Amino acid sequence: MKRYYLFFMIMQPLFAVSSFSDNVDLQEVYNAGLSVVSITTVNGEVPTYEVIYPPEGCLGLSITNATKVPARMTITRNGNVLYDSGEYVEGKSGLTMKVRGNTSAIQKKTPYKLKLQKKADLLNRGDKCKDKNWLLINDEYFRTMVGLKVNELVGLQWTPAYEYVNFVFNGQYRGLYLLIESVDRNTDCRLNVSKTGYIFEYDAYWWKESKRIYSQLYYCMQYTYKYPDSDDVTNEQHAYLKSVVNQFEQSLKDGDYDNYIDVNSFATWMIGRDILGCKDSAGSNIFLTKYDNTPDTKIMMGNMWDLDSSMKKEKEGHWDGAHNQWFWGYLFGSTNKRFVTAYKRRWNELKPTLFNQMDAYLTHFVNSEECTALDKSLVLDRKVAGKNKNTVAEVLGSYKQWFSDRKTWLDGQISKLKGYKLGDVNCDDHVNETDLKGIVDYIMGNTPEGTFDVNNADVNQDKDVNAADVVALINLL
Repeated sequence: MKRYYLFFMIMQPLFAVSSFSDNVDLQEVYNAGLSVVSITTVNGEVPTYEVIYPPEGCLGLSITNATKVPARMTITRNGNVLYDSGEYVEGKSGLTMKVRGNTSAIQKKTPYKLKLQKKADLLNRGDKCKDKNWLLINDEYFRTMVGLKVNELVGLQWTPAYEYVNFVFNGQYRGLYLLIESVDRNTDCRLNVSKTGYIFEYDAYWWKESKRIYSQLYYCMQYTYKYPDSDDVTNEQHAYLKSVVNQFEQSLKDGDYDNYIDVNSFATWMIGRDILGCKDSAGSNIFLTKYDNTPDTKIMMGNMWDLDSSMKKEKEGHWDGAHNQWFWGYLFGSTNKRFVTAYKRRWNELKPTLFNQMDAYLTHFVNSEECTALDKSLVLDRKVAGKNKNTVAEVLGSYKQWFSDRKTWLDGQISKLKGYKLGDVNCDDHVNETDLKGIVDYIMGNTPEGTFDVNNADVNQDKDVNAADVVALINLL
């Protein structure tokens, strides 16, 4: 059944970037110890936007008609110029900036998208990390920093790089920001998809996009493009991705999803989110990739994003907001237990080391020069827009406790999930030499009488039972 949407989008009057009083001495900003991003727009022009509301039955609050403003940007640290875009000359130097985001766009500390006219690595890591697209976003309580470390440790395919900076706009201090890579295709240092591939998002804010793919699963979600850009997508490309998406969604209902998705990447993404316990499910920026336009590649999960609702304490533990929503509601509930098995296996692989690594990371950060500079910058940030009244050590100390508690809670919950019991081919609830003999007999064509579970025999989960599973089971024993 087709659904028809009525787009009654109420637009507010045009907004400009919030004005700030000159109550911070810029010399203090430059002396705080962090890099300073200074942007000066042509003729002092200010980016504007309009607030837009969703159609009935859909979610969110967003912006439209965000203006692109030409500008020059410098990045300095301790008196040294690390980057200078030069004056704006279209296609040659300078950059454009515009307000980005959805509900975050109307906050005091406005987030921005920066588009350089010439590729550069604003984080000074080397030539291979050059790109035109960068973001300045708010990370008030360092949840993005901590969440991206989890993203790295769980092993998702890419972790955005970033740096905390103080931001000066047209000569006024705007506060403490995160200068961070945007989610884009870049085979050297961002999401690695071919020129015929796709990066797309399962998006609650689809209603503001000109080109999208309808979801069979949920009324309020559709798919939108990150690569190619929606304005550049051809009819042929759109038809191809639509067919891929439709097959994927149908497979979630039919239970043969492992023919269409990289199960491990879906399990890893959900493990990472469950460790962080994000509250937001619809606005969680669910990025997916397909490496190319051939049947040889499957849909993979991209990186985690939009982590500002993570690590918030409750009296009782809770799953991540997406755990029983969207794709994962189908995956956890499917009679095909490959996803649950992959999820449990990934948890058991990560559990012995990840939480110790996070504790060590947070301890090291608190004792770093960057932390000292952040504390100095927080004092300045509070004068303009900051809400965080704590020191970095106090905030990160609360996250240490979160991870300690989270490990215990998750371990108890995940142990209750029923997946395949890999290696237990005779289903006697034990994995031992008898199961090893059972796999060998199966491979030799001498399947033993009685119970023999082929799914449990596929120890390495490659959808085939062969000598590699014998080796995998020996390692288990």
